[in-house]
Amino acid sequence: PIDAVNFDKSASVVVAANLPYTVVATVTVPVGHEGVLKFVGQGADQPGVFTDTTWQLTVDRKPVPDWGTVGLQRGTIAAPTPVTILLAPNALVELWIRNNTGTVYTNAYGILRGWTWSVRAMRQGSLG
Repeated sequence: PIDAVNFDKSASVVVAANLPYTVVATVTVPVGHEGVLKFVGQGADQPGVFTDTTWQLTVDRKPVPDWGTVGLQRGTIAAPTPVTILLAPNALVELWIRNNTGTVYTNAYGILRGWTWSVRAMRQGSLG
């Protein structure tokens, strides 16, 4: 659509050891808009992070299929993994990490990239 706006949300957090999930990156689709998540990347700077870490991608706090509990790296900040996840108005997208070790992660990071557009513009046929 002509009025599509991209989002490119990256963040870095410190993650405590052996605690429930911590949000790394988040995006909220504006009211009156729909969207699509097109890329996801995640990682951490600690050695062995993907053997003792669980990642989760949620939309409105519900796990996305194939992203419910991920123990692997699926893309980085520089080269995120392509996905196609349609997003309803006011959808909340969150990338979570759970550190299952006894060590604090000083730098866990994630990125969420995609587009949003006005529902009204789509209904009026403005596919420029």
